[in-house]
This record gives sequence, C-alpha cells and structure tokens, in this order.
Amino acid sequence: MLFEKFTQADNSTTRKYGGTGLGLSIVKKLTELMGGGVSVESEAGVGSKFEFDVLIKGEVDSQFNQDLIDKYCEIKVAVVVEDPSKQINIEQQFSRFAVNVSKYNNFNDVIQSVESEQYDLILIDETFVIDNNGYDELLKKNNNNSFKIVVLTSLHQKQSGLHYQYSYPKPTILKDIIYCLDLVRNVDNKQGNLIIENELIQDKSDQEKIKVLLVEDNFVNQQVALSLFEQLDCEVDIAENGQQALDILNKKINYFDIVFMDCQMPVMDGYTASHQIRLGKAGSENSEIVIVALTANAMKGDKEKCIASGMTDYLSKPIDENELTEIVNKYIKR
Repeated sequence: MLFEKFTQADNSTTRKYGGTGLGLSIVKKLTELMGGGVSVESEAGVGSKFEFDVLIKGEVDSQFNQDLIDKYCEIKVAVVVEDPSKQINIEQQFSRFAVNVSKYNNFNDVIQSVESEQYDLILIDETFVIDNNGYDELLKKNNNNSFKIVVLTSLHQKQSGLHYQYSYPKPTILKDIIYCLDLVRNVDNKQGNLIIENELIQDKSDQEKIKVLLVEDNFVNQQVALSLFEQLDCEVDIAENGQQALDILNKKINYFDIVFMDCQMPVMDGYTASHQIRLGKAGSENSEIVIVALTANAMKGDKEKCIASGMTDYLSKPIDENELTEIVNKYIKR
C-alpha cells in the first residue's frame, strides 16, 4: 500500500503534511524501469529506512574523455564568484577535463594575480560587473586580449550600458564549460549557451524587482523555486500554506505582482486559498492578482480545477526554467 498512487496516511484537507501521495509510487516505477527496485524498513516511533538499487551503465568512451583532457588540460582558468558552493560547482565541472582552476571571491585578488598566473580564461559573476568592483581595471589589463573574459549573467533580458564580449546565463552547465574551453582553443562550438558579443539592455537595478509570493510547504521545492526566481531577478516572499498566504497578502496590500501557489498543502490548500483571494479575503486590492498554480498532478482535468478555483494559469512540477520565464513575461510587463 505504501507505494500505491495517491495514498496518504491522512487524506483530510487540513492534514499536517502536504503532498499528493505520488512520490513513492514514482520512485518505485522509476527504479523498476531502470532494472532495480525499492524497499523499506520501518519501526513505529523510530523511523524508516528506504533503499533502492538500479542498473547504471559505466563510462564507455574513455578514449573520448581522454581526448578532451588532452585538448583542455593545459588551460588555466580563474573563477570570480562570491558564493563558495557555486565556486565548487564550476570547479568540479572543469575538473572533468583536468583543467587548472583558481577560485576568487573578489576582484582585487584576481587582478593582482593576472600577470603572474597568465590565465587563459576568466569567468566572472555579473554581480561584480554591475558593482564595477574592478571590472574596468581587468579589461585594461587585457588590452592585448591575452585571456578570454566570460560573464555569468543572471538576467534573461538585455541591459543597456553593459557590453560583454562573451557571456552565458547561470546556472553553469557542462556544455557551457566546454564552450568556454573551445573559446580559448578558438574552436567553433554551437552547443552551449554562450552568447558572443552580447549587449545586455536596461539595467534592472534602475527598475523595481518583480515581487513574488511563493506559496509552497516543501522546503526543497522552496529552494529550487528561489534559485529559479533569482535568475529572473525577482524578490520573493514565502508562505508555507494557503492561510499564511492570505495573512501575508492582507499585510502587504498592492505589494505583490504575482503569486505562485502550490495546490496540495497542509492547513489550507491552494485551491481554497485562491478562491478566498478572489472573494476579497486577502484584501479587495489583491482580489485580481495573478495566481499561477504549481502542481505535481498530471491528471486530466487538473488545469480546469485550478482555473475553476480562481487561479490564472498553471505550471507543472518540477518547474522548468523556460516555462517559468514565459509565465513571468506573459503576466508581468517590465
């Protein structure tokens, strides 16, 4: 029964824990499709232990990997990113090709080391460029184009006044790493997200950020959504259930531009909360706010149920970055 679809220990609309009862059934199906299975050991009052096994293919093209290592291993890279976890993520991707990476969290250190280290490639988080913490000085040191500078951008729209010869949108993926390495080797590669001679328009720092109310009870889902909203330069408040959403909206009248509402939550679900908002229970000024449903349900009629409860649109989980961008651009005029 534990691995059956839509099974909950508590099926009431005000249950303590959210969810649809699909998670474990999906895990079971995926592990079986991958030639394995999943099992559980549970003891009341102590806890549960889940184990799974799957068949995974090993690396089959070691010669291909070795060719790439031979091609890139002598390249020296500097990564200028403030967040240590993002530094490590980028370094790990470069390490697949035995590339030498130096990490910096400020411009002063990398500028002092440029001449002595003789970098081939410098990756810079756009926040340093916007703040101009030494970016102009770095460009001056590269007047003979001795190294490539690639800016990691967080905006999907252009900004005026900022010109990057090379850039790509965060988060960094392996294709972007290969693209940057090929850039150093002067190889034409069209597979990554690198934007060449990209001029970004209108600096959002001169505009108000998009104000989002995210209504989601699951911590992991909150963190995933926050990282995606960060890419869109949004300012996000979080409510963990529908009742909290109503309370926040009542305190912040005419503050939010858009609400992203999970459907299955404890205390008050998203359907009920959306209906209450439309009835003016979150302030008459908020009664027509854009509400986008976030749901893992994939059954026929789910979208209709969301619209019937008063939601404006529908977004399936897991959230796709491109679909999220389309939704925001559809309803928010920048």
